[in-house]
Amino acid sequence: MAGLTDEMVKRLCAPLPKEGLSMKPGSVTKDGSAALVLTYMDSRTAQARLDDVAPGDWEFDWEVVHEEEKKLTVKGIMTVAGKTRRDAGQASDEDEIYKSAVSDAFKRCAVMFGVGRYLYDMPKTYWPGQRGQSGRGFYFDEPWKLDAYMKNVADAVAQGKAIPKNPMQEVLDGNRKGATKPQTSPKHQSTVTNDPHVTTQQAATINDIWAKQFGGDVAAWKDFQRDTIGRLSKSEALTVSEFSKLYNAAQKLKRAA
Repeated sequence: MAGLTDEMVKRLCAPLPKEGLSMKPGSVTKDGSAALVLTYMDSRTAQARLDDVAPGDWEFDWEVVHEEEKKLTVKGIMTVAGKTRRDAGQASDEDEIYKSAVSDAFKRCAVMFGVGRYLYDMPKTYWPGQRGQSGRGFYFDEPWKLDAYMKNVADAVAQGKAIPKNPMQEVLDGNRKGATKPQTSPKHQSTVTNDPHVTTQQAATINDIWAKQFGGDVAAWKDFQRDTIGRLSKSEALTVSEFSKLYNAAQKLKRAA
């Protein structure tokens, strides 16, 4: 083996495929009308890059550093082409705390080799949305638009190009100027007059999630709807805010799988 070459490092640092990137909310503004967008790669994307650049010549191991009730810290050890890097991963208040902590350590170690490192240079971006029921969680408005925009931003950062304008900037500016935004319980979203119903494309997206992610399991889908939006509804009868909640919740389940 020639060891970790400059060419390998260059390939490890190359932009990741768009489908390997996901977004989640970070800190929420004081008025609860927007949240910081965090763009990250999933573990499978990092693994695929390592397999592509160093097939059969990388390994990962981990050990527990600190463990207490509902909080875990592990140390990850990754070796690629004879070069070893270490970083820590953490998780707390999660159902699969070991899986989450190890995944975090794995991705952080991969970043040490350059995989997805450019994501740390992403500009600070806020996106409108609303808190979940009882103030728990945060749900982005129009998550499909957010997904496309942030992936374009990631491409621009990776290629050193100008950052595209945030398509929701006018909404954000309006919120900062004191424009009121309805804050309602998910159980009552369908009664809000300025909350339009989903488009045909959005309804098709929900049907696709039900068919592929839930395997067409009607009972499981009903439970998911009740837990997420507080009611049962046909896809075409959902409001846009309900669509956003279902879409975001489904993406969170997918990432945890």
